[in-house]
Amino acid sequence: MGADEAATTEGRIFAMTQEFERSTGGLMGRIENWSVKTKIFGGFGVVLAILLLSGGWSFFSATQVATEIDKYEQRVSVAKLAGDLDVEFKQLRRYVREYALTGDEKLLEKAREYREQLEKDFAKALTEIKNPERLEYIQEAKKYAATYKEEIEKLAGMNTEQDAILAQTLDPSGKKMRETFLKLEDDADAAGNHAAAKHAEHALVSSLLMRLGVNKFLARRDEALLEEIKKRQEELVHALRGLTGSVKGTSLQGDYDDALSAVEAYVRGKDQALANIEKIDELVNVEMRA
Repeated sequence: MGADEAATTEGRIFAMTQEFERSTGGLMGRIENWSVKTKIFGGFGVVLAILLLSGGWSFFSATQVATEIDKYEQRVSVAKLAGDLDVEFKQLRRYVREYALTGDEKLLEKAREYREQLEKDFAKALTEIKNPERLEYIQEAKKYAATYKEEIEKLAGMNTEQDAILAQTLDPSGKKMRETFLKLEDDADAAGNHAAAKHAEHALVSSLLMRLGVNKFLARRDEALLEEIKKRQEELVHALRGLTGSVKGTSLQGDYDDALSAVEAYVRGKDQALANIEKIDELVNVEMRA
């Protein structure tokens, strides 16, 4: 580079420096004129400002992280609560259905235990869940759970009624029916009334088979057995018609009246029990299932 070119370059650099100083209001020059003390405190001020900005950003970031952690914990908590409620209700439903089939009081007590735990978890969920939409789901589910609780006690009442029908009507009238037909058959044989003895035997067999069908249906709830029960009852009615004519005007009339009374009582009890079973099935498999 020649002397002229070097001089030109230096001139340009000098001009650029002057322009920078003018644009900064002579800041660089003023900084150069500061005392050492002022420069030191100024440096500390810059460092402090940087630290404040850095700290503020860190605080903001930490707050954001904490918020996200809270949201995550809430979601986990809600998922666990929902899972617990689901499992408890399924167990409750299982015990209710088994109790409806068997009438076993121990199963009813287990159902009530799960119902109580379900109520506790609903109360916990209503306290802990913050999301309005999820809270609304829980409130709605709790409403149905309250209805289900009422239906459990309704079912318990129906089973108590069923037990009473069995104990007070079906069992004693069934036993009486067997005893009276046996007596009628023996007395007819003794009186030489073989037609009455034959009809009494047919009535006894038909009544025993009808009772067997009823007991099996109450235990299994197999609707195919209803046709069997109906068939045996029709056979019993046919045998009774035969007896009506063969004992009329004889000493066997009293035995016949006792047998007929037992049959009528048993049939009433049987019809009540079957109607009650139908109501229980409607409650458990339709209303409570919904």
